[in-house]
Amino acid sequence: IVERGAREGDYEETLAVLFPTGWFYLAWAESIEDAEPASYLREWIEIHTTDELKSFVAWQHDELNRLGPELIPRRQRRVGRHFRRTVAYEKAFFDIAYNPSA
Repeated sequence: IVERGAREGDYEETLAVLFPTGWFYLAWAESIEDAEPASYLREWIEIHTTDELKSFVAWQHDELNRLGPELIPRRQRRVGRHFRRTVAYEKAFFDIAYNPSA
């Protein structure tokens, strides 16, 4: 999906597929950071709750909010489609991870 975003658009489309991925992982890791997860998850949680990742995700969010309103309507729709598609894929990934029999 990242390649498709870049191929079908420009910086904003690529950003629209990168941002949700980091955002999902950050939200997931923060939601279980204080829990006692399985030991194999601890490293993933630590990787995805660093100040650097938090800053990067915030920067991506700010970039989309800054650039989105400046795009022509056709590009706004395309960026929105890439964003929503990535969110759907990320959600599906986490749904399967938490409920593999579904």
